[in-house]
Amino acid sequence: TSLDELPQLINVLRGDMSLVGPRPLPVRDVTRFQAWHHIRHQVLPGITGLWQISGRSQIDCFDHVAHLDLHYIDHWSLNLDLEILTATLGILLRGKGAYVRPSQGGRKGLQGQDLRLANRLLSHGVEQTGARGHQI
Repeated sequence: TSLDELPQLINVLRGDMSLVGPRPLPVRDVTRFQAWHHIRHQVLPGITGLWQISGRSQIDCFDHVAHLDLHYIDHWSLNLDLEILTATLGILLRGKGAYVRPSQGGRKGLQGQDLRLANRLLSHGVEQTGARGHQI
């Protein structure tokens, strides 16, 4: 999540977006979706999400992004949203933005609670789950 995305708050206030959720993608990307990728459209898109706090510039496989989105849908809770918002704020305040680089034993640029959340989410079956617990 970058500061240039703050105007999206207008969309949140209008009810077209949520603070946390799968990021909206350009139509050119949606046309290449497999059927299971469309599950991410069951919830409002968000300004930030698991992809943004998991080193999005290092995730080059859309399937991995989709799995993060489906994990979010399956495990949504107010607590998860608060954790993601806290991690996002931490990344913004440290100026790490979209360019968090992975490193040995964790993700460089993420510290404390942010690092624990990212590592926990990425190491606990994110690749195995689909929306509503369906296996992919």
